[in-house]
Amino acid sequence: MSSTLAAVANTASDTTALEQRIALIACRENSSPGKTQVCDRHRHQARVLLTIAAEGAVDALAAAICGHKGKCQPCSAKALEIIRVYNEGALREAVAFDLEGGLIDVSRIHALANDASRFHRASLGCPPNREVVNAARWAYENGKVVLVMTAGDRRLEQLVATWLGRNGVPATLVLMRGRGDYRPGAVVKRERLRAAHRQFGNLTVWSADPGVNRLSEQEGIEVIPLPGYWGDVA
Repeated sequence: MSSTLAAVANTASDTTALEQRIALIACRENSSPGKTQVCDRHRHQARVLLTIAAEGAVDALAAAICGHKGKCQPCSAKALEIIRVYNEGALREAVAFDLEGGLIDVSRIHALANDASRFHRASLGCPPNREVVNAARWAYENGKVVLVMTAGDRRLEQLVATWLGRNGVPATLVLMRGRGDYRPGAVVKRERLRAAHRQFGNLTVWSADPGVNRLSEQEGIEVIPLPGYWGDVA
């Protein structure tokens, strides 16, 4: 796939533990089933592997583990095991929060809405919407998986992670567009939410984007609409 769910770790201990577990599965040699140490390559790769596992893409995950375009049978088996481990949490409830206009107060940069690249980068210098951030914290503290969605692409991944960490948002996964994906933001988010809905049957979306809300409802996803949308209503 040209675009993926971008997994961003933060202080949430369950995410860190899951990344470590996935890295260990990927690193484990067939001759060392009791291996407990992860090599540097798979440790650094854990976030990417978690990203692919979230989509259930077995072949892509096996290829990533192998480290080349092909895939071997042992790595295919590891990919299946990683997806099984990831899906152990599938019955948990999940809540997806829009980043721009949801967690982030973008009221002061509405004028940049027609320039998506500038808008998304500038939004990461804006203050949080405390009410929405508190809702994300409450969801996490009550055992729900917290997803954060943005129409920004993966070039902003580290800046997004920094903003979330600085503002205490316990994100388990961040849903982002891939580089070179120029589709409308609402369409990209619907695709990501559809994948998340397959993983988490009980999913709620908090968004100010009417397009996201409409498309989410079409997918059977519960929506909590937020005020303050900054763009044109399609």
